Amino acid sequence: LLFGATMALSLWAAARVRSVYNKHNQEPVASGITGREAAAYILRRAGITDVTIAVQDGMLSDHYDPINKRLVLSTANYDGTSAAALGVAAHE
Repeated sequence: LLFGATMALSLWAAARVRSVYNKHNQEPVASGITGREAAAYILRRAGITDVTIAVQDGMLSDHYDPINKRLVLSTANYDGTSAAALGVAAHE
């Protein structure tokens, strides 16, 4: 029962994240900057110079790789100018 409840909650949370992401992925930001540019700006402002920003195929496959000091953004978030793209880039 506990496993089933945990699995159901996890599936619901994943579906909710995709739903909210898709909704906000349609809203371009006024500045027109990309997710890559937003991530680079945040890193620069924080004085972090040894992290590279890379692109990778996949949906919501964005992550930080601490071993290689790489911020990996999905293609949609790397090149994207939506509120969702910038939010994901800033989060990672």
